Amino acid sequence: MRKIVLYIVLMVFAVSCGEQGIETDISRVSEISFRVLKDEVNNSQRVAFRLKEEVDIASRDFEQYLDELRGMEIERLAIQVSEYEEYTGAPVTVDLSVEITEDSSSFEFLNFTNLTIENTDEFVLYEKNAPFNILTFDQISTLERIAEQVLDKEPTEFVFLAEFSSYLPSDFVVTFYFDMVARVELN
Repeated sequence: MRKIVLYIVLMVFAVSCGEQGIETDISRVSEISFRVLKDEVNNSQRVAFRLKEEVDIASRDFEQYLDELRGMEIERLAIQVSEYEEYTGAPVTVDLSVEITEDSSSFEFLNFTNLTIENTDEFVLYEKNAPFNILTFDQISTLERIAEQVLDKEPTEFVFLAEFSSYLPSDFVVTFYFDMVARVELN
């Protein structure tokens, strides 16, 4: 009797899959880091740093599922500052903005003013379905645009801009953690 029930369950499962295959969610945490170089900042007229970097999240983090991607969402975004060497002088602050560019248009991703530079743990900026997020509606729309670029298998161009209140005592790294969920169809 148990074999018959098992056979029926397997047949129902096989019929429900049909020709389309099985849809499932694949989760990845995509890390994008920007290294801020003190020599470059300290030698600039405005005590500033600018970096433009193209990142292909789809190829890098979802390579084995590129042909099966059916949907993409960013469920959480966090930021972390690391490798900053603390010193005893006055704190260094930064005005920081990060944009993405697409078809010669810019879309704001982050914009913070007067942040004190220090090493941090991961700090959550956005979480899907959270009652409160630090990001604005437009910045969340930019996250959705990034997810669309990943789904379309297009690289995302990030523009990282930082202006500092004074000279930097050390290099440091800013890392963004994108918790992404891809809907894939497995055959």
